Amino acid sequence: MKLPNLIVSTIRTGFQLLISQRVPRTVKLGLLLIFVLYVLFPIDIIPDFLPLIGIADEVTLLFLLLRFIVKKYSPQSQDVTAVIDGEIVSK
Repeated sequence: MKLPNLIVSTIRTGFQLLISQRVPRTVKLGLLLIFVLYVLFPIDIIPDFLPLIGIADEVTLLFLLLRFIVKKYSPQSQDVTAVIDGEIVSK
């Protein structure tokens, strides 16, 4: 899979899974807590005062958290065919 397709697919599927009942509420809250704490923490990997690239570490963390959700809770990982238009289609 090409990198742009992987990014778009991960973001789309990750946000669909976040609003679904498939991902436990505790996991959602835990990932949200990790992201919020990192954003609020005063020391960044890339300083925020640098134009445009200053938020790259936050965006990367958000992508990695979404990727975790997709890998762990996606329909493909649990013997289900696909998510089509937000609906889970099983075998």
